[in-house]
Amino acid sequence: MLFRLLTVLFTLGFGLTIQAQTIRQLSFADVGGADLFLDNIIEEDLEAAAGETHFIYELERGFPYLFSGQLRYDSTFHVDIRAQDGEGELPIILQGISSGGEVEDQLFRLNGQGVLTLKNLLLSGRTDQGAFNERIVRVDGENTVFVDSCLFDQAGQAAFRVSGGDEKLFITNSRFNRIGRPSNPDNGRFIDNRGDGLDTLVVRNCQITNVTSRAFRTGSGADANYVEFSGNTFVNIGQHAFDFQELNTLIFVNNIVANPIFLGFGLEDQRLDDPEETRYVIELDTFLPEEMMVVVANNNIYLDPAVASALPITEGDGDSITPINMPERFYHPAIRAAIDSSGEDTNISEVLNFEDGPIDPVQFLQANAADTTSGNEVPAAQPWDVSNLMESPLYSGTALGSTEPIARFSGFYDLCYGADAESATASRLGNSLGAFTEDCTGLTNILNYASNWNFSAFPNPTEGWINLQLADNEERMMVTVFSATGKLVFRKEFFANQTALDLSMQPAGTYFLQLRNQQGATAVRAIIKR
Repeated sequence: MLFRLLTVLFTLGFGLTIQAQTIRQLSFADVGGADLFLDNIIEEDLEAAAGETHFIYELERGFPYLFSGQLRYDSTFHVDIRAQDGEGELPIILQGISSGGEVEDQLFRLNGQGVLTLKNLLLSGRTDQGAFNERIVRVDGENTVFVDSCLFDQAGQAAFRVSGGDEKLFITNSRFNRIGRPSNPDNGRFIDNRGDGLDTLVVRNCQITNVTSRAFRTGSGADANYVEFSGNTFVNIGQHAFDFQELNTLIFVNNIVANPIFLGFGLEDQRLDDPEETRYVIELDTFLPEEMMVVVANNNIYLDPAVASALPITEGDGDSITPINMPERFYHPAIRAAIDSSGEDTNISEVLNFEDGPIDPVQFLQANAADTTSGNEVPAAQPWDVSNLMESPLYSGTALGSTEPIARFSGFYDLCYGADAESATASRLGNSLGAFTEDCTGLTNILNYASNWNFSAFPNPTEGWINLQLADNEERMMVTVFSATGKLVFRKEFFANQTALDLSMQPAGTYFLQLRNQQGATAVRAIIKR
């Protein structure tokens, strides 16, 4: 384990104070064994620390890092978890319950005045055994959270739960998918502060897809100081979209919002003569131009024709469910007043054809509309259809020890669209709307840092022997074999384009083969031993 202590002057902006930095570079082998879960290592450091230390944990790429429960701290510490520099699949963090632990409501929970930074990570809201954590991050108090270049995949209830009133969240260059389950449409929120205020929320250049219920849920009486959504792409939001309630400043610009409120409207949500009884894509309690700044401009909001054509549907109680494909349903009257006060409406409604976007949630829509069961569950609704995404060969299936295959992803949808679309030049700067649109030749590679080494390990699954073969090799190589818990099994050097590894004496389970050359570049493969 490489451990180095640096005392430096630094600032992350947004008013953070100077702190001493403690940097720990953790390899997969450092976090193996029942007593070496990642959260336990961090909690031990926090218990032994004094002052306002900034702990940085740099995780080796290409491996899973398990929490025994939730990482919770109530302090002024800054916990910073990120992938090590270089190539290779991003490290994945999830809860491991194989040893008998209970499923936690969230992976991270901050109290007090702490800081959390997550960068270049995969974070899964499903445990190693497939159970759902309700949330990925929950913050209470006066905490600050930075998320950059991460992928959040699957959560039972929310990606972020805010419940203190003075939090600051800065979420940039990240992707979020499958937030909530179609079988429980009343849950599933990108950000949920449920009646609690917040100080600052900034969401920039993010892709948010397949959210069961809401993109942003405020709740009655909650207020915010500064809220900004700029340059993001939202696709498939089930019940509501953005409910901002009360705030001082709202900046909502250069976004694409595709298929908002795709579950449609019942009769109780269709009274355009009464804003309090009508559902809108962007809602605000009131607009007071002399007291607040509200900028809602250069956005594209639309409902895909395939989704719109699945409605109307008559429910079992006779209520007619209709689609939200009319501009008057996009903006609450208070939002409309703010747009009108600017003197120009620069928002558009244009259907886009993404290169490889999420599959239209028609089955979910129809199952929800036809459901006659009591309660909030929709038994007939199937899980999100992600059949057009390529599963991660490292983390999917039974690679992390589950008995049933679990689909996990390190790539993402390609939400590029044609240069001839109006949205391609409709931003406030005259360039494209939405997230990650500057590089539309390889979007799915941004988060999928798979090594370009051409090597194979076969047979997989195996009864014992593994043949490891490189397309070309003229240098000394080292292959290291780890168990699924990070225990070192053995190392072997070889100087050829192939070698054989013997796992016949090892118990059945998942093993990780790490290949490293003399320059330190690595690549990883997961192997199943029967």
